[in-house]
Amino acid sequence: MTEQTELIHTFNGIPFSTRVSKELLQSLDTYEAREDDVLLVSYPKSGTHWLTEIMKNLYHSHNEDNGVSKVTLTSPLEFGDLSKFDELRNLPNKRLIPTHLNYEMIPVQFKTKKCKMIYVIRNPKDTAVSLYHYYKQNPNLPKIEKWSSFLEMFLKGEGEVHLLYYCSNILYCETHINVVIHNSVLYLDYIIMYCIFLLQLCVVLGLIMSLAGKRIKLMKMSLFCTMSP
Repeated sequence: MTEQTELIHTFNGIPFSTRVSKELLQSLDTYEAREDDVLLVSYPKSGTHWLTEIMKNLYHSHNEDNGVSKVTLTSPLEFGDLSKFDELRNLPNKRLIPTHLNYEMIPVQFKTKKCKMIYVIRNPKDTAVSLYHYYKQNPNLPKIEKWSSFLEMFLKGEGEVHLLYYCSNILYCETHINVVIHNSVLYLDYIIMYCIFLLQLCVVLGLIMSLAGKRIKLMKMSLFCTMSP
């Protein structure tokens, strides 16, 4: 069994998978954001995949109606090494960029350029259960056999799971939404995403859903049971 220390490293007190390089984390504030970037922010296993599928469907529908340029969904901002920044810089289309970084670590240009941010939260109990199953299936993370062992890790902040990091993420976001966001952030609860999220997303992103039939179609496409694995 691979030792946990070989799969996890710590940066600024926060545990990260070794898929996230320290050099990249140290260079986050050198990242060049674009004003039309959209950042999809969440704690791991809090609805990131669901949200990205919804966003792709929204932009695809909007682009069909208005003939605007395509969008590119990237891999998470922090995954990889410094070459990741060059890769993102060379993308010609509007960028949808997922990240699990907390607000304090998000590159400063996303904030100064008032880029749109969609922030998803989820009940930490549900998040912990999803993370447990993710750990069991992911060879890039420490092997966990028992739920009790994982829960202890989650509560203590060991491995790539950290209850305090989860809480600080939410508190930091709540603190800054009313201070520096200027209508650029949408704060979504995983549970209510079924109901009013499409309208909220369209308002924040400046998208138009002109036909009632298209709205219904998009809502059906956005149900979790219809998502690709």
